[in-house]
Amino acid sequence: MKKLFTLFTLLIFAASCQQAPKEVTLEWTESDSLPVAISNNAVSAAQVDGEWFLYTFMGLGAGKTHEDVTNFSARYDVNNSTWEEIPVVPDQIGRLGSTAEYANGHVYIFGGYTVNEDGHEVSTQEVFKYDPLANSYEQVSNMLLPVEDAVSLVYEDRYIY
Repeated sequence: MKKLFTLFTLLIFAASCQQAPKEVTLEWTESDSLPVAISNNAVSAAQVDGEWFLYTFMGLGAGKTHEDVTNFSARYDVNNSTWEEIPVVPDQIGRLGSTAEYANGHVYIFGGYTVNEDGHEVSTQEVFKYDPLANSYEQVSNMLLPVEDAVSLVYEDRYIY
């Protein structure tokens, strides 16, 4: 029993000797706005050659009508605080409500919907893969069902849910 008490005391002492984690202070800073006003766009962060970028794909322009659905795409260089237009997603009319995720060196863009002149929405099944190094897209597959305004996440840099 005495050994158990001594061991317990040593464990308590060892636990109390651990360094407290450093306090990290994060600060919000204003950066450059997107080159154009866009909402309901697909966004993702991606690492390219060790540098981080934020990407935006497609969305709804400032007019907020069916004519303002766009396939505009751009990336934000986090280190240099600059925006650069990139090739548009190879979807002729653009879409809203897509989701984008970075996994295994590529950004995957899923689904979304288009809006007709009469306001009718059409959901899409397409999946595009964007290669940040080659600055190019490839349509990789279709989902089983059309998806719009979804939330996605990456697991193990391989699986996208």
